[in-house]
Amino acid sequence: MQEKNKLIAIGVLSLISFFVLIGCTARNSMSSQYIYEPLRQREVIMTSGIGLTENNFYLPAPYPADVVTMDTAGVIFKSAPEITFTTERLIITRINRVGGWSAPELYVLNNAFIGWSTVAICDYGNIYVPVISLSNNMETQKIVRLCSSIPQIIPGVDTSRTEVIIREMEQVTYINFFVEGNYLIIFEPKFNYNEFIYKISKLDLTNNAESLLINESFSMVTNSGYVISNMYVQNGSIFLYRVKTSNGGVRDFFIDEYDLFGNLVNTYVLDILEFLHMYEVMEEDSVIRLYKYDDYFVLQTIHNRIGIFRLEGERIIEIDIPDSLQRLGAATIVSSSESGSDSIYFWDNIYDVLYIYDLYSKTFIRVPVYVERDGDFALFLEDWIHSVHRNSEGTVLFQARIDFDAYLRWVENERTENEAIGDMFHEGAAGYMPGDSIFFVISANEMRDFINLHIIQ
Repeated sequence: MQEKNKLIAIGVLSLISFFVLIGCTARNSMSSQYIYEPLRQREVIMTSGIGLTENNFYLPAPYPADVVTMDTAGVIFKSAPEITFTTERLIITRINRVGGWSAPELYVLNNAFIGWSTVAICDYGNIYVPVISLSNNMETQKIVRLCSSIPQIIPGVDTSRTEVIIREMEQVTYINFFVEGNYLIIFEPKFNYNEFIYKISKLDLTNNAESLLINESFSMVTNSGYVISNMYVQNGSIFLYRVKTSNGGVRDFFIDEYDLFGNLVNTYVLDILEFLHMYEVMEEDSVIRLYKYDDYFVLQTIHNRIGIFRLEGERIIEIDIPDSLQRLGAATIVSSSESGSDSIYFWDNIYDVLYIYDLYSKTFIRVPVYVERDGDFALFLEDWIHSVHRNSEGTVLFQARIDFDAYLRWVENERTENEAIGDMFHEGAAGYMPGDSIFFVISANEMRDFINLHIIQ
């Protein structure tokens, strides 16, 4: 199984390396409608920060576990697979409430693992995830539908459910998809001999009919063509970040908008060489993800740098952002909010700082986040936040890893102290294992109050 994971990683890295390759030592040829504003750093409000305590403690998933997605009904977790000589079990669990230690399993998938972080949530109580299945040493990639509601538990009755296979795929290095109404919009780039091919398809979830919407390619022979780094789907529109390379290596950058029938609606020209240039290493970065929040486009690079651009009529204007968000390897976008959100969240994964961009005041709020060492379990957590997640309402979930060596030392100290006074020591019902996590949740109302308290009116 480790070999399979390595192959997936190699495929993704090869695709990323290609983005870097075509991003180097070329120029932009077109007069652009883009306006560059020198970085003056938008005013940032400093705050006292958010301390994560036992009051914010969120019910942990079966250990060890990671977050698959977070929606308004709760959090979907996947357990680390239970590996034997012949099988691997992927356990997917939803947790809807704070507190407690039990969690019904939604699905147990044998010989399977989630290959990418892509998750699409449907309004009808379903989630769609990409799963890689193994059978007779053969690997199959597919998109499956899972009902996200917790099944009713009936004593003595098997209430387990089977995933619904929506689509099997050819071997691809990366996949991204969105649910838009009754359609699944799928982006799947792949390498085919001497060219990269970028396909965007529409799958009708009511009858499983599929149609090809967009098909572009880049030739490694002529070093020309189109590269589509990623897409974002919102309110019936498909947005693409596209790079056109002509003979001679001349590049042009665009954000394209298509409708759900594959018709080109708008093309916005970008002149982003200044943004792509990484002064720390004197190299050029490449965009790997595109997000849209109302009139804002947000780009994230393969080196975890952020660029924010505002759409004004037919022009795209880069806005001033904190230097920390453009530092090499520092920042990521905290999930993606629905249209109409009043703020955009970014996570500085070097200094554990949450940056909140308020769309109304057009101001950044800098919020340090830390775990308060006020409870037993906090004594054996790592010093940094492992991951951050946010749902469309604004509730934020923080994941902190267990420092297993520190946990063993804590257990031994507790045992020694209890034996000294003649008491028995119980390690607890769960008993942590390597890779385990603790989760903290800050509600949408708490985050809203925090923003209103610190924002400049």
